[in-house]
Amino acid sequence: MSAFRRHRVSHHGRQSIQARLFRILLMLSVPAFIGLAALAWGLYQHEREQASQGALATVRALVAALDRDLAGTSSAAQVLAKSPALASDDLSAFYIEAKGSLPYLLGSAVVVADAAGQQVVNTALPYGAPLPMRADLANHRRVFETGKPSVSDVFIGAVSKKPALSIDVPVFREGKVKYTLGVALGVGRLNGLFENQKLPAGWIATVTDSAGIIVARTHDPELIGKPAPVRLANIKSSQPSVVDTYRADGTSILVGFGRSERSNWTVALGIPLADLYRRPNSVLLYGITGVFGVLLIGLIAVMYEARRIARGVRGLLPAALASGPGEPAAVARSHVQEIDDVAVAIEHARQLLQECTLERDSAEMAIAARSLADEMFRLAVEACPNGMLMIDAEGRISMVNSEIERQFGYTRQELIGQSVDMLVPERSRVKHATLQHAFKLQPETRQMESGSELFGRRKDATEFPLEVGLNPIRTGQGLMILSVVVDVSERRRTERLKDEFVATVSHELRTPLTSITGSLGLLVGCWGKKIPEPATRLLNIAYANSERLGRLVNDILDMEKIEAGHTAFNLRRVEMRSLVGRVIEENRGYADKYGVRVELSAGAMDVYANADPERLSQAITNLLSNAIKFSSAGGSVQVTVEDSGDNLRIAVRDRGPGVPDDFKPHLFEKFAQADATDARQKGGTGLGLSIVKQIVERLGGKAGFDNADGGGAVFYVELPIWDDTVGGAIEIAAIGAPSRILLCETDPVIKQAVRVKLAQAGLTVDFAHSAQAALLRSSANRYAAVVIGLPLDEVECLDLATQIREISHHGNTTIIISSDAPVSGLANARLRETGDLQWIARPIDVEHLMSHLAATRPSSSPRPRILHVDDDPERRAAVARELEMMADMVSAGSPDAARRILATERIDLAIVDVRVSVEFGLDLLPHLRDSAGNIIPVIIFTNSDQDWPGDDQAQSLPRMTSSLQRLGTIVRDRLGLSPPLSVREVA
Repeated sequence: MSAFRRHRVSHHGRQSIQARLFRILLMLSVPAFIGLAALAWGLYQHEREQASQGALATVRALVAALDRDLAGTSSAAQVLAKSPALASDDLSAFYIEAKGSLPYLLGSAVVVADAAGQQVVNTALPYGAPLPMRADLANHRRVFETGKPSVSDVFIGAVSKKPALSIDVPVFREGKVKYTLGVALGVGRLNGLFENQKLPAGWIATVTDSAGIIVARTHDPELIGKPAPVRLANIKSSQPSVVDTYRADGTSILVGFGRSERSNWTVALGIPLADLYRRPNSVLLYGITGVFGVLLIGLIAVMYEARRIARGVRGLLPAALASGPGEPAAVARSHVQEIDDVAVAIEHARQLLQECTLERDSAEMAIAARSLADEMFRLAVEACPNGMLMIDAEGRISMVNSEIERQFGYTRQELIGQSVDMLVPERSRVKHATLQHAFKLQPETRQMESGSELFGRRKDATEFPLEVGLNPIRTGQGLMILSVVVDVSERRRTERLKDEFVATVSHELRTPLTSITGSLGLLVGCWGKKIPEPATRLLNIAYANSERLGRLVNDILDMEKIEAGHTAFNLRRVEMRSLVGRVIEENRGYADKYGVRVELSAGAMDVYANADPERLSQAITNLLSNAIKFSSAGGSVQVTVEDSGDNLRIAVRDRGPGVPDDFKPHLFEKFAQADATDARQKGGTGLGLSIVKQIVERLGGKAGFDNADGGGAVFYVELPIWDDTVGGAIEIAAIGAPSRILLCETDPVIKQAVRVKLAQAGLTVDFAHSAQAALLRSSANRYAAVVIGLPLDEVECLDLATQIREISHHGNTTIIISSDAPVSGLANARLRETGDLQWIARPIDVEHLMSHLAATRPSSSPRPRILHVDDDPERRAAVARELEMMADMVSAGSPDAARRILATERIDLAIVDVRVSVEFGLDLLPHLRDSAGNIIPVIIFTNSDQDWPGDDQAQSLPRMTSSLQRLGTIVRDRLGLSPPLSVREVA
């Protein structure tokens, strides 16, 4: 209890219930006062609106009465103007007639005047007396001009010398106005109009003419004939309305006014504003008195009830302080329902407190068990072999495991709360931000940037390859991202070792296999008829299988090179019909072997594509050989070339059994064959269609198939049609070419000069005509250097360089920017951020550029040396001319010369014509080894038209066609060289 008292004393400044009730009462009285004021204001507005409407109605009535009175007089005057006496100019008779009409006209005189304004009749003077000119000539002239009745403004009469009005009408003679007949009116005549309206005593009505002179007035008649006050005279509106103004004595009034269309006079009605306030003031006085009375009664009631409530609340204190264990304190019933409810709630709370104590003890035990489970989960996360990283929606790290610490070299304390960008290489942060934003828009479990190579940045700034799995987690704090990070450095190393192993084994296997196949071919061709039949059969089996093994090794090598990105693609403008026709002719002999006709559709179109003719020929050859093998003898294979809009379609149709439904999903997979037994009969490695798919996709197209109507299958490839608007061909070079340069330039003169100069230095050039093309080529190829000479400003050049630098295989590539303007401070800062960038002047100086590219010269790699063994000097000269641009040629025309060269010189590749002599071909193959004992690659290049023994069996001998272009392609492939660019492509 003492603690409660101390608590109570410490809060002595708080308000009591009585004070709060007083405040509530006062707060409730405020709206009452506001309501009274609003009511009074509303009453005033209502009174004002009523007065305004009444004033407007009275003004309209006065205007109407004025117009009627003037119209009546005007009509009577018009009747009088048609008097026969006046028409016959009998003025004395007319004088008598006009004198008798004055009581009906309610006027003081009738005046007739001629065009000059000279009075000829005036009933105010005896007939025959001298008459003056008219006093109101303006209204007189208006009648002559318009030929219509008119009401004058106030003027001083020429005879009466008093203020008067005149209603003038025209007197016509033969269709023209000869006289004006005017009825003179006294200004006091209009006061009768006000009497008929019975205006309230305080309301003042005034009529003014068009000049602002008072014509009539209910008060102060001495003002009649005098100018109206300026405030009233300035009212120009022709529509009835109400304005606030004041009198000369300062009294505020509400004035309603209207204008007569007949006389152009103004009728104004003034209402004192004091009359409008009288009723609202009375209501406000009575209301305030009533509110104060109610407030006083409320204060007395509040004091009484507040004391009763306070006593009841204080009675709850003993029960509240006795909430602990034991018997509860008794609480007397009060007259307030809420206090009794609180007493019941206090008892219920005491019981709940006891129950909560028991539940708390149970919860503490459950929390201890959950903490144990959480610790086990934490240990599991820590023991996970993959890195686990929790990131919030803002990209900040909120949780890591020990594997992340090991992978990146940071401690947990260094990572928590930091941006995840610290684990991303600088060149990839812009791309990472884009991927992070895309994941927020569509959060779902997936691998980050699947198909692309990602790198992480360690604390020591080194980088390593990784894979990242993203998992969205919804929490009360919003979206969290659980990233599973796998270090794939060891996997990449293993894949690289595998690729190197396959390449080494395949290369070492292909060279002796070529020798074995050639030797077996020589045996079958030369001595096939001289050895026993069983031996001949065995030789044929060995020869056929060595050929099949050779095809398998070649297909495996091609597949590995394409998948690894080491295959050279040189895109150019290719005419498809002629290319397909050439491929068909090259495979005509193979088709004849199976008794199958290959036909190019007569409707094949002359369309052009952006493609590599050599690689595309390889793909079409694979489709033809596949169709030929599965066609029956005597059947045909139909080839079509069609234009399908943005793409062209090359289709090969066979008449074979078609593709089984269960095999269709696996048709383009490696080593896929529908029937192994049929495959052994037909031959093949199961890689042909897979190679087709890889080649076509690298060319930007797609490969597919359909079952043909009437049996057989249709295999097709679709490629983009050549588009002259893109700025030239896209030459995609072999990735990894150490001496390949990308030049982004549009000036053909500079391109030609740079190409020639760099070619002399052993460098190959690809061209890009736009920033988009530069990014395309950089993404598809690995370059030793990139030169940006496009007509862009420095910011655009730097942005392009940054985007190229973000490509994984160009992180350390030398980038040279050629610009017209000197390097600015901003550009210097960006150069430092972007890395290894160099800046040269534009237009490009070739010698200056060469100095910057000195590091890219392939100085450590000597030119390849090729040994060509052939006894035909003309053929040796033709081969030398074809291959001298890519290698140094060494020729030998005899076996002894070839052996001497092999014993003393470095040879990288041998081209052998095995038909020189039987002994020559057999004896030379074992000598094709270098000084280290490694087998030298061999290409058998022979003249198919030469006759030699056993020619009927020699048809199976593996040999290359005499096409020098084909030979050049094979040599470049064996030596790993990039294809050259033609002069047309450079220009």
